[in-house]
Amino acid sequence: MKRVTLFACVAACFLATVAIADDASDIKKLYAQLSSGFKSKNVDAVLATGTADYKSKGMDGKVKSREEVKQELQMMFTVLTSVDKVAITPTKITVNGKNATVATTYVFEGKSKDEKDPKKIHTLKMTGEGKDTLVKTSAGWRFSMSHDTKQEIWMDGKKMDMSPPPPAANKPKTPAKPNSKK
Repeated sequence: MKRVTLFACVAACFLATVAIADDASDIKKLYAQLSSGFKSKNVDAVLATGTADYKSKGMDGKVKSREEVKQELQMMFTVLTSVDKVAITPTKITVNGKNATVATTYVFEGKSKDEKDPKKIHTLKMTGEGKDTLVKTSAGWRFSMSHDTKQEIWMDGKKMDMSPPPPAANKPKTPAKPNSKK
């Protein structure tokens, strides 16, 4: 009886490992689909990888809805004259049933026209890390939340300072109160 139980445990562990491996493979395919959507500047293809209630959390901590992400993508793809490289690489995939958490690194390179001189073309590069939350739906794995955890941006080979302005710069100057005499 102990052999049967041991065999059943080993078989269950093997099947669970195979299922997780299949999930990891399917998740990697989803990232390839996402990369392809970006490379072809196809908003619908990018959004097809997410759930209906997909959200994105930026470096500033602000959470954007699927509709806000759609508008941002449309604007970005209009500005870019080309998308030369998109590499979104899962570095750690953790599957727990129908949920998964994926740590990623990414590289995005493209070109855009200068606002003042359309003949001048700028080279853009963005690298970073992210943490994505995925859910397994009837259509397969889909993104429910993406969160950029690290990001660097270069224009024409020069790193851009993307840090927010100091708090004092955000506050309007209040006029000094007149001294009142008693």
